[in-house]
Amino acid sequence: MSIRRHPFLVAVCVCLLTACGSDPERERAIGEAYVGPAKLPLKKELSQRSDVVAELKHGERLEVLGSRRRFYRVRNVGGAEGWLDGRSLLTGQQMRDLEKMQMEAAKLPSQGTAIAYDLLNVHTEASRQSPSPFQIPAGGSVEVLAHSVSPRVNQPATLNFITVKPTPKKKTSRRKKKGQKQEEKIDEALVPPPPMPPAPKPPENWRDMSKTVVPGAEAPKRDDWTLVRLPNKNAGWVLTRALTMGLPDDVAQYANGKRITSYFQLAEVIDEDKKKGHWLMTTVSEPYQSYDFDHFRVFIWNLKRHRYETAYAGRDFHGFYPVQPHEVEFTEGKQKLKAPGFTIFLEDLEGRRWKNTYALYGLRVRLLSKEAAPKPRQPADQPRMIPTALPASEAPADKPGLFTRIRNLFR
Repeated sequence: MSIRRHPFLVAVCVCLLTACGSDPERERAIGEAYVGPAKLPLKKELSQRSDVVAELKHGERLEVLGSRRRFYRVRNVGGAEGWLDGRSLLTGQQMRDLEKMQMEAAKLPSQGTAIAYDLLNVHTEASRQSPSPFQIPAGGSVEVLAHSVSPRVNQPATLNFITVKPTPKKKTSRRKKKGQKQEEKIDEALVPPPPMPPAPKPPENWRDMSKTVVPGAEAPKRDDWTLVRLPNKNAGWVLTRALTMGLPDDVAQYANGKRITSYFQLAEVIDEDKKKGHWLMTTVSEPYQSYDFDHFRVFIWNLKRHRYETAYAGRDFHGFYPVQPHEVEFTEGKQKLKAPGFTIFLEDLEGRRWKNTYALYGLRVRLLSKEAAPKPRQPADQPRMIPTALPASEAPADKPGLFTRIRNLFR
């Protein structure tokens, strides 16, 4: 097809080139990130007093354009560009991990209901620096699911840029002048380096030196974290010290200053016009432990004395979630009976793991079975979520310009 036969088409192309030639080119993104908090303002400039160009929501995808220390210049789907704190951003892999955690948390059994003292942030990980996409209002209740201990660290946010190898420069040959002799150079690769001297031997008491504790050194600070499930089925990590277990006060008073980690109502009784229950309560004596509890007690309501009494107490062990209340069957003489019961995973002082099943028969607690159990899986300490750049294969490709697209039409 000849261009001369279509002057109108040529005129249209020239107009398009003239109209679009002045538009600034879209800056190429060097990575991607996702919004961590529930709401996040996007500032136009890197200043606290800067104008807000957009209000971002949790999970919104952003294109990373640049960085300055821990702050990043990003662009949202609507094209708004601005600056954000990197501690509020997540990667694509971290978003997928967060969704996976939500699915796994939905299947975990509840270990009791807890109440928040005040407005409480729910984090994506057991870390103070991780984003908090959800919040628990003051007086709000959540379900306790798991427990973890993590060190309190301040890890700065960093961004892994896509590194591009520089183009090698072409070697330019210089012409030699007539009569000038070229000096011969010795190839350094042909001359072997001198042998390395032998390494010094460690001192004889190096084992004792490695065990020596530096005097005055402080132990790293740690935090107790609890995995909770909100009423809307969202899940996340909160500081344990900000929660209060919802066990009735007339039973919680018997914790004797220990932190209550889980509780369950095994049965319900009627005392005149009041409803009372038989309760199972687990507690831990010291904070920052790798286990979840080290003591459990079963309280029964005595209808004759109108008070709670201890029916069973277990101690001198390390206990782990989950504690599972359920109905049990057992044989009493020649009769097969059903009663409320529970199962607890314990580790004795010798390091052996057991799965114990108990039954509450009347006002007595009976051990029905004791089976060897595998080591429970403990949540590992995870690094704080920080944004990372897109791999080269996932980086957005440059779109061809308008002139290139028009030229392709006439090929």
